[in-house]
Amino acid sequence: MESPRIQGVASFDPRKFRPVNVANPVVVGTAALLYSVVGTCKHLSVDPFAYLREGLPGLFALGEKPTTEQLLDWLPDRWLLNRTRNTSIAPATAG
Repeated sequence: MESPRIQGVASFDPRKFRPVNVANPVVVGTAALLYSVVGTCKHLSVDPFAYLREGLPGLFALGEKPTTEQLLDWLPDRWLLNRTRNTSIAPATAG
């Protein structure tokens, strides 16, 4: 008797599976941080890739000891607010 196939499972190749090393706290911490950032972005309807593409260089540019306020500006909700303000429609000029 043939076993039923579940869509997506039949194509699973265990040789391509890369498990997360849960014994390494750096890996776990990094994964948790990225999961949190991506989840927050999705909750705010922000493209996580766009946020990280702009946010990572922006955070790096703050230097060794950024202030709390500088860091808070890079949280996804504030980033979205600041980005919306910066891309607002300019008033039309009369001609």
